[in-house]
Formats: sequence, C-alpha cells, structure tokens
Amino acid sequence: TSVCALTRCTGLSLAESLVHVAGGARAGGRAGDGGVGALVGKATTFFSYSWTGTRLDDMLYAVEEKLAALEAADGVTRYVWVDMFCASQTLLAGVFLPATNAERTALRARDASAYAARKEDTNHIFDDAIDAVSEILFYCSPLTGEWKAPSQPFLRPDRGDPPADWMRKGPGAATRAWCVFEMAKTIAKGCTLHVVLSRADVEGFERLLSTRFGDIASIVASIDANDAQISKEEDREYILGEVEKVSGGLGAINATVCAALRGWLASEGRAALERMPAAERGTSALIRGLGRMLKDQGDLEG
Repeated sequence: TSVCALTRCTGLSLAESLVHVAGGARAGGRAGDGGVGALVGKATTFFSYSWTGTRLDDMLYAVEEKLAALEAADGVTRYVWVDMFCASQTLLAGVFLPATNAERTALRARDASAYAARKEDTNHIFDDAIDAVSEILFYCSPLTGEWKAPSQPFLRPDRGDPPADWMRKGPGAATRAWCVFEMAKTIAKGCTLHVVLSRADVEGFERLLSTRFGDIASIVASIDANDAQISKEEDREYILGEVEKVSGGLGAINATVCAALRGWLASEGRAALERMPAAERGTSALIRGLGRMLKDQGDLEG
C-alpha cells in the first residue's frame, strides 16, 4: 500500500494523518492513540535523500542505525523529518488538481487560493522543517555504484542539457536539486551534518575502505552541485534563489559537503586502520589511500 493510498482520505501527510486518527479515536471513546507521541513530535533532525533509486528499507535502516548511535551517545530523543512521511504525498502528486497542465494553469490564473489549497506548500514546508532541526542526515548511498541518471534538466539552466544515457556515480542525494536546497538551508543555519548509508554499503564498507579507498575518495572529491538535476522546472527559480542566499552559493555548498564527507571518510579510514592487524597496516592500500587524501587536504599530521 502506498503512502498516497493510506492518506488520500485525509489529504494530509502520513504523520499528520496518524495524529488526526489518534485524536479521532480519543474523541470517539475508542482505544486512545496508545503512543502516538512516541511516533510524532517536533522535528529535531532532517533526512536528505534522493527519491530516485532509494529503497524504503535502505532509507529506514540508515535512519534507525544513526539514531540509535546518536541517542546512545547523548540520550536525546530525536524525531526525523522525512518528506515521504511529513509532507502530503497526495498534494505533492497533484491528486486534487486538474488532470492537465492547461487546466492547472487556468485554475491558478482564475483562483490562486483554490489552486494553492490543492497542492503542497513547497515554498514553505521544507523551510519550516529545516527551521525546526539542528542536524541533517545526508544519505550517501550508493557510495561507489554506477547508475543511470534520470532524463531531467540541470538545476542551472546555463548548464545546457544532460548527456543522453548519462551514467552517474556516487551518492544520488548530491545530484538532486532539492537536496542541494536542503544543504544550502542547513549550512546557512549551522546544522550538524551526519553521513548515513544503506545496509549494503555499511556491510561492505570495511572491504571498500581496505581495497577501494581511493575510489571512494575520488567520488567524494568529484561531487559538484552544479551538476544537480531537477524534476520540476517550476521549482528552479525558488531553489536557486535560496542557494544564492548562502555566501558563496553553489561553490560554498560543494566545499561544505565535500569537506564533511572527507572528514567522515578520514574518520572511518582511521578506525579501519586501527582494526587492521599491525603487521598489515604499513603496506595496505588503505593507509596509502588515506595518506594521499589527508595530504591533499593539507593534513600532514593525520
């Protein structure tokens, strides 16, 4: 069952629908919500990911694993804002709007408030969520896999058209316009950035670090927000406007994301070296790759 099917009767997000149904149960004298407060609360953490190519089970694993580690470390209960659950998927899908673009344009021109009431308020909903949080979980899977880019334009119109049958590498989130927007907003706010991975990448991470550290470092270094793609061109003006509010624009976002990912990779690389038998460390591909990356960063003591 899709989220749209579950929430069509309310027109709300899944989170809002849970609260709505729980409230209705109390009012009707049936069993109360039981523990809806344990499921829905004020957002503390934002989850940034690409809809394209992200599996639900991988996404939930990444969130749950990171939350378990963070909460064990500081004892703070977290509530994660995930657009799939916290934004109305029926409104985002245009379920209540006219079927054709021409009809939608006509409705918008005739009655802007009626048009707005039938769609999700994308100009504010993400801003409001980010205003509430203090940290962002940036989904960085696939780490090294190659995948076919969707046939969608670049965020920046001056980039021209993406190549036909374009095969991209690395984290899908770094290639999406809305994820660029989310990074721009969280950078401007000073949120803490955490890298999260799918189960497959976590389980294969030790081997990747030991045998393909250089490949991962190269992919991290090649991330370029200028190559971000956008699914809806009508969102372009708003996203670019928000990005430009960040000092340095897309260049600053590139620098911050890459620096955060290099820091994460260096930390994981050092930890993997510590776990490696001492006799193997000095000649390992891992120590060579880690050393090159740290030298490139100017970290001569790392």
